[in-house]
Amino acid sequence: MERKNDRLFDLSVKDDNRSVIDLGRHGTVLGMLYDAYTELNNTETDDVQQAFKALYELLDHVHSVDADEIINAVCDLCREHEKAGFVNGIQVGIRLAQEANI
Repeated sequence: MERKNDRLFDLSVKDDNRSVIDLGRHGTVLGMLYDAYTELNNTETDDVQQAFKALYELLDHVHSVDADEIINAVCDLCREHEKAGFVNGIQVGIRLAQEANI
């Protein structure tokens, strides 16, 4: 689902039969920035490891295939939530810079 602001950052759109820039799988500058951030910064903090430990303990009685599917769904949800927060933070920062005339 495309949000209205996503188009502002989509540089893979063709303009006059030429691509401004090919961002490949990212599709947007914000997507590229988010992926670069997560690749360069360790997000596996002690708190994250403890949360995973607690999740695995809750799933201890669940069949391993089902538990893997649940873990994958939880990780996908967390990744999307983190990405949304990152994108919103960048957008707020841009708005702040505009308002401050930076």
